[in-house]
Amino acid sequence: MLRAMMLTVALLSTTGLADFYVIPVVKKGANVMTVKSSGGDYSSPIDAMAAIKDANATNPYTIVMGAGDFDIGTQQLVMKPYVRLVGSGRDDTFINGARVSVSGDGSSALIRGAQGSTLESLSVINTPSTGTAGTVVHVQNATMHLRDLVLSQSSDTVQSDVLTLDTNASVTIESAEILLQGAPTNGRGVFVKAGSVLLARDLWLQNAAAATDSAFGVSATDATLRLFATTIEAGTAGLQSKGLIAQDTSLFCSDVSVQSSDATISYALELQGASRATMEDVTFSAPTDANATAVLVNQTTVSSVCLHCSLSGTNALSVMSGSQTLYLIESELAGARTSGAQCVNSETNASEQLNEECQPL
Repeated sequence: MLRAMMLTVALLSTTGLADFYVIPVVKKGANVMTVKSSGGDYSSPIDAMAAIKDANATNPYTIVMGAGDFDIGTQQLVMKPYVRLVGSGRDDTFINGARVSVSGDGSSALIRGAQGSTLESLSVINTPSTGTAGTVVHVQNATMHLRDLVLSQSSDTVQSDVLTLDTNASVTIESAEILLQGAPTNGRGVFVKAGSVLLARDLWLQNAAAATDSAFGVSATDATLRLFATTIEAGTAGLQSKGLIAQDTSLFCSDVSVQSSDATISYALELQGASRATMEDVTFSAPTDANATAVLVNQTTVSSVCLHCSLSGTNALSVMSGSQTLYLIESELAGARTSGAQCVNSETNASEQLNEECQPL
C-alpha cells in the first residue's frame, strides 16, 4: 500500500497539470458579441446572455466585456452552455451585484454556471445584504472553466460562500483569487460536494471573514480535489477555523500552503472518513492556541501519504483512535503529535516511528 502511494506521488509529480487541464479554445468563426458601457452590442451581460439561442459544443459563443463596472443588482446572471464570458482584465472589468436568497442552493448565486461555459479575465463582486445565503458562483451538473479571475464576497448572511460545486460539477480554476469578507455566521471560500471535481492551479484563497461560528477555506464532501500552486487561508471564527476539510474525498496537493486562524477549534487540514490524501511539498500551519492542530486525521478508513511536508502548530499532528496511518516522507513537524503516523526512511522504504524532525530513530 505504501509503495503504491509513493508511486502515485512520483507519477503525479512528473505528469504535472497537463493531465488534468483542458483549456477551452474559441473555435475560428465562433459567434462574438460585445458588452460595453457605451458603443457595444449590449450594455449588460444579462441581456447579451439572453440573446444567445443556439449555442452548443459545435457552435460556441464568446461575449467580450469592455472595461468598467457592470452592476446587475440582485439579478442572477445565468450562463448558457458553451458560452465564454471574457472581460478586459481582472483589474478592469467588474461585474457587481447584491444577490441573496432564503436558501443555500443555486438561487443564492450571483452567477450560475452551465455546461462548457467559461468566465475569464474579470472580477465578480457580490455584496449581499443580511439574509440567509449569498454565493458568487454556483455550478451544478456542469463543467465550467474559471481563468484569470477575482471572485469576492462581502456578506453578513447566515451562510456565505464564494464558489459552490454541487452534484457532479467539474470546475477548473487557473490563476484566480477568491476572497471572502464580512461577518457571516458561517463562511466558506469553496464548497465542493456530491461527486464534484475541483482542479485548481495558481489559486489564492483567503477567507478573511470574521465569522461568528465557522470559517472554512475549502470544504469538500464526497468529492475530488486536485490543487497545485495554491494558497488557502481560513479566517478567525467564534467556533471553528479550518483551512481544508476533506470528508470521503480524494485529495492531491502539490506546492500548496494551508493555514487556519484563531478559533475555539482550529485545523489547517482535517481528513475524515474514506478520504485518501496524496500530498507533496505542502505546508500546514495552525496558530498556537491550545486547540489548534496543523493536521487532524479523524476516523479515516484508508491511509494517506505526505512527501516533503511541513506541519506546525500547538499540535502539529493528531491521529484519532481507529484512523488509518498517515505516512510522512522526509517531512518536518513543529509541535506536539500523537501516535498513528509513521515516518518513512526514503532509502529503505521502511516505516519508522517518528521523532521531532520526522527522521528515523
